[in-house]
Amino acid sequence: MRVLALAGMFWIWAGAGLAQTVVVRGGEHEDFTRLVFRLPDRLDYEIGRSEGEATITFDRDGLSWRTGTVFDLVPKTRLTDIAAEPGGDSVVLSLACDCEIDTFWYGRAYLVADIRNGRDDLGEQKDERGTDDDALEPIALPGPRAETAAQLVATALHDMQPAAVSAEPTNEQRQSAEALAESRDALVRQIGRAAAQGLVSPKIKSMPAPVPDRARPEEAVDPEPALPEEPARPNIHLRAETSIDRDMGAMLLSGLGPHAAKPCLDPSRLDVAAWGGEGRFHDLVGPLRARLVGEFDRPERSVVQALARAYIHFGFGAEAQQVLRELGRGDPPDPVLMDMATIVETGSAGEGAALAGQMECEPVTALWSALSYPALPAGEPFDADAILRGFSAIPPHLRAHLGPILARRLLDAGYEAESARVRRILSRKSETVSPEKELLEAEIALDKAGHEVDEAGSAAAEEEHEIAEAELKTIVSKNTELSAEALLRLIRNRLRRDADISYETAQLAGAYATEHRGQPLGAELAGAFLSALAASGAFDEAFAELPRAIEEAGVSADTARSDLVDLLTRHAEDYDFLRHVLSEQERPGALDAQTANAAAARLLALGFTSEAAGLVAGDAAGSHGRERKLLRAEIALRRGEPRLAEVELLGITGADANLLRAEARSMIGEHEAAQRLFSGVGEAHAARREAWLGSDWQALAEDEDPARSSLARLKLAEPGAEESATQGVLAGDRLLIDQSLDTRAAVQALLEATPVPRE
Repeated sequence: MRVLALAGMFWIWAGAGLAQTVVVRGGEHEDFTRLVFRLPDRLDYEIGRSEGEATITFDRDGLSWRTGTVFDLVPKTRLTDIAAEPGGDSVVLSLACDCEIDTFWYGRAYLVADIRNGRDDLGEQKDERGTDDDALEPIALPGPRAETAAQLVATALHDMQPAAVSAEPTNEQRQSAEALAESRDALVRQIGRAAAQGLVSPKIKSMPAPVPDRARPEEAVDPEPALPEEPARPNIHLRAETSIDRDMGAMLLSGLGPHAAKPCLDPSRLDVAAWGGEGRFHDLVGPLRARLVGEFDRPERSVVQALARAYIHFGFGAEAQQVLRELGRGDPPDPVLMDMATIVETGSAGEGAALAGQMECEPVTALWSALSYPALPAGEPFDADAILRGFSAIPPHLRAHLGPILARRLLDAGYEAESARVRRILSRKSETVSPEKELLEAEIALDKAGHEVDEAGSAAAEEEHEIAEAELKTIVSKNTELSAEALLRLIRNRLRRDADISYETAQLAGAYATEHRGQPLGAELAGAFLSALAASGAFDEAFAELPRAIEEAGVSADTARSDLVDLLTRHAEDYDFLRHVLSEQERPGALDAQTANAAAARLLALGFTSEAAGLVAGDAAGSHGRERKLLRAEIALRRGEPRLAEVELLGITGADANLLRAEARSMIGEHEAAQRLFSGVGEAHAARREAWLGSDWQALAEDEDPARSSLARLKLAEPGAEESATQGVLAGDRLLIDQSLDTRAAVQALLEATPVPRE
C-alpha cells in the first residue's frame, strides 16, 4: 500500500514553462495524510496555525498553485480543503482534526508535509473502540530527529570498536581503520535520514552520555554531531537507501526535462569484466556460436545475449550489434547491450540512449552512462569518483580503447582534473598506453601551448609546441592506425603557427589521403596535403592537384581554394602570386572574405586595380565587410572617382576611413576640408600640401620648413595698392623691388629644398 500511495502521490507535471508553478499531490496512509509540494527550488517557509486551519507561507511571491488532484487519493478525513491565498506565496489547509503537521525536504525542491492526528484525536478514537476512559495514556515522545538517531548509532558503533593500542599502527591497519570509519559515517547518515523520514525509531531506555574519543580521551564527542547534507564520497563498498528514497526515485521520473533522474540499472547488466572469464577469445566465442541455434533452427535468446556480451568484452562492437539485431527472433534487442556495443564501436551511443542519466549510480553503470553521451550534458548529475572506479574495473584492453574517449569527453566538458586522472590510470600499465592516449596527450599539449598568449609565455608556448609536435611525429613514425590522424594534427598546427612544412611531409599526407579515400579522414588529409604543398613552396603542384582533390577526394572546393590563395598571398613571390591568383578570377565567389580582401590588397599594391576590384565586388559581413568597403574606396580613388569613394565610405568611422576621405576631398578641390582631415589623422606633410594648394598662408607661416614659412610670411606681408600710393612713386617702386628680391630668394630656397621628379 505504501508503494502504491507513493506512486499516486509523486506523479510530477513538469515543463520549462512551469518554473514558478507549485504542483501539489496527495496520498493517504493509515496514520497520516501526506502532501508533496513541488517547488521551483528550496524556499524558506513558515507554518501558521489557527482553529481548524494551517497556513504554509513561502518566501516568494507570485507562485502559481496546482491543487486539482490533491483529493484523488485523499478521503478528507484529516484534510478537507486546500486553497491558495491571494499573492501566491501561501496555501491554506483546512483540517478536520487537531492535527500535527510534520514537514521535511526531499531531493532538490520537494517539500513533504505529513498531517497526523493529534493526541486528543487519538484519545477520542480509543473511546469509540470502548477502551477504558481511566486508562493512563502513554506519554507521547517527540519523533526522533535525524541527529538523535545518528547519535545513538554512532555511540553503539563506537562501543563496538576495540580500544586503541599504544603501538604505532601499520599502513594496512590505518587504511582498514579509515575505511571502517568512512563506512560507519555513511551508515550513520543513512539511518539518521531514515529516522527523519519516520521509518525507524530508537528504542530508548536511557539517553547514554556522550562517549569520549578513545584515541584522544581529552576531547569529548559532541552530543549532537552535525550531519553533512551531502553523502560521503563513494569510495567504499557500502550503499544504503531508505524505502522512501527507493520508491521516490522511481516515482520522480516524469516531468523533469531531458536530464531527468532514472532508477539505477542493475550493475550486473553492465559488468563487462565478468563476461570474458579467464579464457581467450576463441575459447569463449566458439562454444557460444555452436549453441547459438537451438531446436527448429531458432536462435536461443540467452545465447544471443551471452555472445553479444562476449563480443563487447573483447571490443568487437560491430559484431555485437549484428548479433543483437539479426538473431533476436524479431524481439527488440536489449537496449543496454545495444548501447554498450555502439559505444565500443563508435565511442558513444547517441542521443536518447538507455544508459543516459545514470552517472550517479554504481561505478560500472556511471562509467557506461558517461560514455553513452556524445558530449557530457551541462547540469547532469555527475559522480566523478564512481566513473573513475568503474573505469579502473573494466579489462585493460577496454581501458586502452575507451580511456582516451572518456578522457577527451571529460576534458571537453571542463572536467580537467578528472580527465587527468583517467590519463594517469592509463599510464600505470604499458598495455593501456595506446596510440590514442599518446595522441590525446599531444593534443592537450597543443591546446596548452595555444593558450600561451602573453609575451612572457611566448618562449614557453614555443617549447610546448615543439614537445607536442615531437610526440605527434613519434606517432606518425610508428605507422599505426592513428599515424594519419597524428600527421593531420601536425600539419594543421604548423599551418596555424605559420611554421615551415617540408615537402616530404606534404607527400606523406598525400599518400595517407589516397589510402583513406572515400572516408571523412581522407577528405581532411587531401585538404592538408594541398595546404602542406603550398606551405612548402610547391605552389604549382598544389594548384595542379586541386581539381583532382575536389573531384576524387571530396575536398570542399571553396575551402581548398581559399586556403591555397591565403598561403599564396602571404608567402609567394610576386610572379607566382600574380600567375595563380589571376587564374582564380574565373571562379567568382570561391574565396572567403578574408582571403579575397588580402589578395585584393596585394593586387592593388602591385598596380592591378581592375583585378583587385573583381575580388571585392560583392559585400561581406562584419569586420571583413568594413575592410572590403575601404578597399573599394581606394580602388575608386585610383580610378579617379572621388565621389564614388565617398559613397563607399558612408557610415564608416576611423582614421583609415578619414584618410581616404581626405584624399577624395583633395581630388575634388576642397583643400581646406582635406587639410583638416589630414591633420586629424596625423598626416602633417599631406596637411601642409593641402594648405599650400589652398593658399592658407597663415597656416604655412608656422611651417617647420623655413623655405615654405618664409614664402608664406612674404605673402602675408605684401602691401596693398593704397599703401604703395601713399609712399610716392619712387618709394613704392623701391618697396616693390625689395619685395621682389625677397620673393625670388624664397622661391629659390623652396626649389632647392624640393626634389625634382624623375622623368
